[in-house]
Amino acid sequence: MTQDLATARLSIDSQIVNSLASNYRLTSWPPKDDFPIVIDRKGNVISRFGDPYWDLTVWNDGVSLRLYFGAHLNKANKNYISPENARLLKLISVWILYFDREFRKAVTLYSFMKRLKPIFVICTKNNVLASDLTRFPALLETALEKINGTFASTALCVFHQLFEHRNEIGFIIFDRCALKTISDSANFGEKFGQTAYIPPRIWTYQLNRLRECLDDFIRHADDVSKCFNYCLDAYVRSYGSLKNATASGRDLDLAPFNVNCPEHLGGYRGPFRDVAKKFGIAELLERWTLRGSGEAGQLPVSTLTSYFQTIMYVSLIYILNFSLMRVSEATRLRSNCLEIDDDPTFGPIYLLHGVTTKSYDDDDARWVVSVSARVAVEAATIIARLRAKSANLKLPHGRTTKKDSSVLLFTPACEPWAQGAPMAETAFRWSPKSYGEMITLTLANVFDPCELRVTKEDLEIARLVTPSLDAEKFKIGAIWPLAYHQLRRTGMVNMQASGIVSESSMQYQAKHARRAMSLYYGQGYSQVAVNRSARREYIRTMYEMLGKEIERLFQSRFVSPYGRQRKSEILHLVSDRDSKKILAAGKAGKVTCRQTLLGMCARRDVCKFGGIDNIVHCAGDDKHQPCYDALFDRAKEAEIFELRDVLDEQLLKAAIGSPLYDSLLAQRCAAEKVLGYFAKRK
Repeated sequence: MTQDLATARLSIDSQIVNSLASNYRLTSWPPKDDFPIVIDRKGNVISRFGDPYWDLTVWNDGVSLRLYFGAHLNKANKNYISPENARLLKLISVWILYFDREFRKAVTLYSFMKRLKPIFVICTKNNVLASDLTRFPALLETALEKINGTFASTALCVFHQLFEHRNEIGFIIFDRCALKTISDSANFGEKFGQTAYIPPRIWTYQLNRLRECLDDFIRHADDVSKCFNYCLDAYVRSYGSLKNATASGRDLDLAPFNVNCPEHLGGYRGPFRDVAKKFGIAELLERWTLRGSGEAGQLPVSTLTSYFQTIMYVSLIYILNFSLMRVSEATRLRSNCLEIDDDPTFGPIYLLHGVTTKSYDDDDARWVVSVSARVAVEAATIIARLRAKSANLKLPHGRTTKKDSSVLLFTPACEPWAQGAPMAETAFRWSPKSYGEMITLTLANVFDPCELRVTKEDLEIARLVTPSLDAEKFKIGAIWPLAYHQLRRTGMVNMQASGIVSESSMQYQAKHARRAMSLYYGQGYSQVAVNRSARREYIRTMYEMLGKEIERLFQSRFVSPYGRQRKSEILHLVSDRDSKKILAAGKAGKVTCRQTLLGMCARRDVCKFGGIDNIVHCAGDDKHQPCYDALFDRAKEAEIFELRDVLDEQLLKAAIGSPLYDSLLAQRCAAEKVLGYFAKRK
């Protein structure tokens, strides 16, 4: 655990937490009994790891708060916890304090541990160590009943992290199947049905068009900026000042692109189309803003504002595609929001930092994004700075200072030629309209409605992930009703990289940070405070997709090398398509699955052979029988044919009799056996 110790730090948000203090960093794992957990402002030790309780009062603004672990009680006390289980409870507390990054207040840790202690009481009463709980199904079921509602959503994240880092920590409390049960019982605050998953074809199409629009803007960014500055200077000259140019009741005849503009104020500058041509952006504006042939001969200066609005929406939507942010969180980003975390394992990791709208203590959270999001931040920043200039840097949320040169990334139109009344100083925050509404308005030149119409395949994939789709809204031939929150949901599902989702959904740009995003959200690798809402939603979706995988096993495409009878035995606890029984079996950990190169593995415990990068132990060869828990996927037949051909090529290059040759030959034999199973069942 050496690498983790190097980055672990006390995450409690308190004025007395000092990076130089003896309790700020762990010195070993597990901590020694004399390790100082709580110290006061003067450096005096208040509580050590081995103490029967930790006094958290100094972290709680002086309000008395003691975290007891139950071992100090008399054994006859109903809340007694054995010393061994109390130690595990302490280790979980230390993990939360130094590794989790989510519990920033002492009272939050106290509340969580208070809800958790009954499970350790149950284990103690049954003479079971909590780390062995998964070996006792009946006791496990009783313990899991204590985790429900809103507590379950927090517990899921904590115990998922503990499970992912089980090798470093040295124990687990709940395994993957138990975590699935916690996920099912969690209350995530949903009031209205499940958010729709965007089909891969439509998701990829909108992503590609957004990127084309952004790339086009970046190519012309200098020319657009020069044109904007020219127009702004012309308005200032005509009206005498920027304040006059944006004042209510101003004389529109003084505008520089009005034929009535007096000569002493600079006179008429000619049609804006000529100005746009001069700066080389006329075709650019027409391409992304003008709708209909009737406007071919017109290009008013307001077109520049329309184009800026288009880029603002495109940038916002593109960021939402890659960040898992809520739209309300994205609109609070500032121009300096993009950070790069040079991770020693994964290299540069791109992060957006900002304010979350759902958590009172998460005002400096990070969202992990693909490197592709950088172009959207760059485009929006260019427009934000130009608009800050036209706002004269006097508006409260757009103000620039010497210490902070950032501006809000997304701002409403405030340039003098923008249509409508001049903007009030109190309304400098942008409130975007819905994604679906913008498709026929601001984004009409970005998307072709025909490409957004739902096909049979689109609907099948969407319903596979979200069975509760509204049949009236989501139907073949209708335009898919895109929405901002769908981007968050779709991003979560795609990050699972499950076999449910078509590979076409894994757009090249999205793959750049796919693994890093998954590990940072799912396994807690991040050394910064990644947004807790995004992390929770990701983990929740992970276990939801596990349930979807189980349900898929009933399809005829999955076959057992031992025939239909063996497949029936694997899935005997649930009837075909019976969602309630699937859920119940999943909760009890009686049915599980994970992907392999050949299909799925229904083995409940850990496979000692891995089953991921070598197919011999799954399919068998001349010397070994196939795995008894393997299910082969007919949909992968073409891939297995390709694998066999690749193995043939490698065999020609390998030295006969070498370990490499023997391994390749065994895998080639395994591929042939799987193809043989498929052929017999056609």
